[in-house]
Amino acid sequence: MKDGQSLPRKAFLLWEAFALLLTGILEVLLYFLLERWFFLRLWTLWLLGLAAVITVFWYLPLRYLNTEYRLESHSFWVSKGVCWQKTVCIPRNRVSFINTFSDPVSRFFKLRSIRISAAGGSVWLFFLSDSEARRILYALSPSFEEPS
Repeated sequence: MKDGQSLPRKAFLLWEAFALLLTGILEVLLYFLLERWFFLRLWTLWLLGLAAVITVFWYLPLRYLNTEYRLESHSFWVSKGVCWQKTVCIPRNRVSFINTFSDPVSRFFKLRSIRISAAGGSVWLFFLSDSEARRILYALSPSFEEPS
């Protein structure tokens, strides 16, 4: 599905910022928790740093580049995956409910995440622009009318 829309660039930057922040917090916690075992502390911190490098510089960029979505007249398509590409099609008449949410950091960057649930499961799209999330919400929810 190469003709769909991709996530905004802010999504990629937030993913990487969260990954680096979480890694830093874990590194500091493990440093103090494993203070008595010097050798174990060094190996643990080294492996955690390696996992952070792989996540930030390999996995997150590939996940960002491989996530696309497309809103059609009768369905909503989402394609994502790093090692295995997964494409999900949700017919509009099968949508059960839609949740949109944002945390304080997302609100600051004017981003919103959306969860579309249907009979067979649900699809999450993280860090969409606020206007794009509202467009999807109003397009897939017949009970909502777009404000004028």
